[in-house]
Amino acid sequence: MGRRVVRHLHRPAFAGVRVLDMGNRPKGFTLVELLVVISIIGLLAALGIPAIKAGQDKAKQAACSSNLKQLGVALSSYLAENNGVFPGHHTMSGIIVWPHRLRPYLGNNHDLFWCPAEDRNTKWPVTYTSPTPHSNPQLASYGYYQGETPFRPTTRFSYGYNDWGTGPGGLGASVDDPNNPLPRIANIVKPSQMYAIGDTTSDGRWDTAIDPYNDTEAPRGRHGGGANMLCVDGHVENIKVENLRSRESQWASRWNRTGEP
Repeated sequence: MGRRVVRHLHRPAFAGVRVLDMGNRPKGFTLVELLVVISIIGLLAALGIPAIKAGQDKAKQAACSSNLKQLGVALSSYLAENNGVFPGHHTMSGIIVWPHRLRPYLGNNHDLFWCPAEDRNTKWPVTYTSPTPHSNPQLASYGYYQGETPFRPTTRFSYGYNDWGTGPGGLGASVDDPNNPLPRIANIVKPSQMYAIGDTTSDGRWDTAIDPYNDTEAPRGRHGGGANMLCVDGHVENIKVENLRSRESQWASRWNRTGEP
């Protein structure tokens, strides 16, 4: 009987491995498709940036409004402790007093005197060495601290005090001028209408005041073309600059304690 020969076939090493059909291999993006995707991303970014900026602007406007409301609380507290007499703007020698007289009621938080929509160089430069009354009796009476350099009109500042209104009818200018005595809260005919403090132009010339018709002290439209304005009664409004500078009776009257233009 013949011997049966069994042949062992060796399977190749790649047996069982699926070989891809190169003809059906998935293709990547073409250059045109990539350019389309990049264009869409760029378009979405372009649409989103204005929305983001608008949100940031609104946040700054809200922060500014909050600052002014707190200044309003400080002003009210000052009036309550000073027989209803307003703090005034500056002396005959040009020393600014109203921020110093309000700051004790703000916990000495100087950031509240700066609108975040304005350049940082308009922030109040704090230079005092000690929060005790100034050695100069006059400066001490104005609220200055020991070692503090007098704050003058040439200091850049983002908020202005309504000193003259549309004539000598604002909240008082010079604290030591007998010909223009500081008004009392009882003299304000329409507290809910009269402006007290607001966004002002910051060019380094009399910037701690706000004046509707003086370009160096004019209202500043930092918030969508409008300025935030604190009224005597403590509320804040955002008002278009063209209205703040208008000579029409309904607008001009809001600058004066008489309630008239």
